[in-house]
Amino acid sequence: MPAEPRMAFSVANPEAPGLEVRVNFGVWAGREATSAEIEELAHELLPELGELTILAERRYEFDERCEAELHQVCVAIPAERLPWDDDEIQRLRELVVARAEHWARASAARRHAEL
Repeated sequence: MPAEPRMAFSVANPEAPGLEVRVNFGVWAGREATSAEIEELAHELLPELGELTILAERRYEFDERCEAELHQVCVAIPAERLPWDDDEIQRLRELVVARAEHWARASAARRHAEL
């Protein structure tokens, strides 16, 4: 049985060190995340992280065969807020991905827009 695609995933970005987790919110909810939902995610992550930035963006991707509009939420933790230990960074990465995915699924379940 094929695995279900991930809703939240960690991204490596050498130009902006730190930890970045992206959530393909629109794919699952069929809409953009509301301000209240973004604040809910922040309150869920703040006790563990202490400082973070959440970006909600609408992205457009085009090629010769198709075009897509994506609603994505990005959680960014600055490098100076990360632990020094690689195992702890991995634990933090897994925690943020899991909580972001849970948040997105719960938000989509509460209010879903048909595409």
